[in-house]
Amino acid sequence: MQRTGRGLPPAPVPSGTGWPELRSSQDLECDGTNPSSKRPCVLGDHQGYHRDEVGAEWLDD
Repeated sequence: MQRTGRGLPPAPVPSGTGWPELRSSQDLECDGTNPSSKRPCVLGDHQGYHRDEVGAEWLDD
């Protein structure tokens, strides 16, 4: 899913009922990348520590 910018969720998607479809923050991608290993964060859209698939944690500078 494409994000519109860092920290901004995508525009709501119409669901056919007239109401936007709500999505879990885990369905949105995090744009964090581990500065040491270059592995992407696997937590979805979040605040705080990032985590990659091997469990390494880091914070953005």
